[in-house]
Amino acid sequence: MLKNKRILVVDDDEISRLVAAEILRHLGATVDLAEAPDESMSLVGSHRYDLIMLDLHMPGMNGIELARTMTALDGSL
Repeated sequence: MLKNKRILVVDDDEISRLVAAEILRHLGATVDLAEAPDESMSLVGSHRYDLIMLDLHMPGMNGIELARTMTALDGSL
């Protein structure tokens, strides 16, 4: 289903990241994981993603703020 798709999962909760990754990989996706917004920004700068899944409640910067920041840096997101 998700063959040849690259997905980034950003979540400060390790269990949530690992469960999401397991499900997505089972569906055929290539999955990258990030624990914090700064780590995710580094990955977005070096990879092209078909989907980015963001935790809405992270310390420091929530998922909505992170999505706005990512979009501002790369309008194609």
